[in-house]
Amino acid sequence: MAKAENLQPLWDQLVGEDLSGIVFVRDYLQLQFNPPPQINVYSSRVVVSSDGRSATFGEDAFANLAIGLIGRFVREVNIDAPKSFRIVFTDESEIMISLLSEHYQGPEAVDFQGRNNQWAVI
Repeated sequence: MAKAENLQPLWDQLVGEDLSGIVFVRDYLQLQFNPPPQINVYSSRVVVSSDGRSATFGEDAFANLAIGLIGRFVREVNIDAPKSFRIVFTDESEIMISLLSEHYQGPEAVDFQGRNNQWAVI
């Protein structure tokens, strides 16, 4: 499989899309962008930053901050392998997903399902 940084055209499918939904499933998150694309996040370290506040997955404020991003549009996606997968919105809000192996709950941190049956796993 290609390296995460070589898959920028796939990640760029998010650019211009709005976050249409967030699903909380036991120990992982699903980020929906008018699916597809859709991202399943298995990393235990996800940080949402918005309006001068930030919260980590598992903290009380996380759900409210994350839900507040619904309807916001993606400006860019940055992959800093092997450290982080960042979704930056047009208003500078962001979702940062850790790619550090110690934050994996299984064999991968992110399962990206794109358009036209394109997908990638980090």
